[in-house]
Amino acid sequence: MKRLWLLLLLTSCASGPAYSELPEGTQIVVYRPSDFINFSSRFWIEDNGTEFCRLHNAAFVVHQVEPGKHTLSSSNWGSVGTSRISFDVKLGETVYVKMDMNGERALTGAIGGMIANAGDEAISSNGPVYLGNVTREKALHELQGLSRDCQ
Repeated sequence: MKRLWLLLLLTSCASGPAYSELPEGTQIVVYRPSDFINFSSRFWIEDNGTEFCRLHNAAFVVHQVEPGKHTLSSSNWGSVGTSRISFDVKLGETVYVKMDMNGERALTGAIGGMIANAGDEAISSNGPVYLGNVTREKALHELQGLSRDCQ
């Protein structure tokens, strides 16, 4: 019975079809490779202060945007701080952002996250995850096997 519950938990983490082809357009693709640390946590992702996804482990989201400056931020309930990255998106361009766990922050746990999130000092560029721009080639390679999320 325990194995059945574990199987259900692991299969429920992937919420959409696997990567095949990305649509064309002015967009930001954020992806989170499979990682054991915080594998069951979902990370909130905001674009210029508006939440557009709570991204699962081993998943990606395609976010259609207007051209211009964008600031992505990410956090979750049990982690310390907020991670941020800013960039410009040109008309028709796809920007790829990889989300990697910040192990130093991820291991602080839920209690540390609640205490730190109570104050403004919790907001920093060094939050629970690293957000980084990656090339199209690297992103397309790493998207293989990930599930589309937040459709």
